[in-house]
Amino acid sequence: MSDKAQPTAAPCCSFCGRPRYDVFKLIAGPENVAICDECAILSVCIAAEEEAKGGTWQGKLESVQDRLRSEIFQVIRIILDSEAAE
Repeated sequence: MSDKAQPTAAPCCSFCGRPRYDVFKLIAGPENVAICDECAILSVCIAAEEEAKGGTWQGKLESVQDRLRSEIFQVIRIILDSEAAE
């Protein structure tokens, strides 16, 4: 065995495989599972399509939309705050 430490892989999206440095936001979940912002948005779109087809996603979709809306507002606040600080 070598005395050198093994390099650790960058965290990546469990769905598309893109590493943290290639996405805007990587949302960590339990047991080393993560989803990137684009895959999260895509999943909301898929759920909305299912609801439009008469699925049973309404309550869950509204909850996800509220959380996503909140997350988007937080990101906008961070961007505006960082621009104001410059």
